[in-house]
Amino acid sequence: MTVDLVAVASWIVSMVSGVTVGGASPQGSAIVEGSSTTILGAKVSTWAKVAPGNVVQEVGVNLPMKIVIGPPSKPGTGPSGAIATLPFPAVVQQMAYFNHFEMQWNPHGHPPACCFGVPHFDFHFYAVPEDVVRQIGFLDPKAPTKDRLPAGFIYLGQKACVPQMGVHASRPGDMKPNKDFRSVMIAGFYNGNMHFVEPMITRAFLMKKQSFTLAVPRPATLGRETLYPTQFNGIFDPVKQEYRLVFSGFEARN
Repeated sequence: MTVDLVAVASWIVSMVSGVTVGGASPQGSAIVEGSSTTILGAKVSTWAKVAPGNVVQEVGVNLPMKIVIGPPSKPGTGPSGAIATLPFPAVVQQMAYFNHFEMQWNPHGHPPACCFGVPHFDFHFYAVPEDVVRQIGFLDPKAPTKDRLPAGFIYLGQKACVPQMGVHASRPGDMKPNKDFRSVMIAGFYNGNMHFVEPMITRAFLMKKQSFTLAVPRPATLGRETLYPTQFNGIFDPVKQEYRLVFSGFEARN
């Protein structure tokens, strides 16, 4: 019997890293499933597209339109009332910036009411584990240095810390009156580090069933060696009637 040592080595690497290659050829990429949960009969799930050598190419979440059309009437049990809290695949946690995904539904919006007081979803892509998020209190113990802030983003101060989230930073131009708010990208901070990026999208905009793009926050110093995305797209699939929230264009940072 002839043994393909290269194939065996690749299989060992994939198993050690927790990657399910799903029959992809050595030259091709594979979709690696993360975790999922069912909300009102619709499944929300995390996943990643990974090339040979554990090169993370895409990190995403599938969001069925059924949840957008009929969101839950009550908050969930996740941090800050998240209705979904889902880890990303092991290879993403090991090689890339992201650790887990949280989704909050805000039927009446949230402060500042002048800008974000309309029904919308918070899609938090966290770089830290859920148990760390749950310990975040009302005060950020350390403000980020200037190089840790993405260009144009404003950090609101240590006392602006939201429990089980952190301090939200955004660009002044994105703080629009409610009638203009459709989609915005937020950067989150705690203890001196950017620990989440958050596409914040109104229900009304998602109901249009249109694909969209948001710029990814890019701090000069990320504070860790990892793969970090350069692109974000909300891709609507008319056949599956779902959105794919996808970060891509990963590059090595620090």
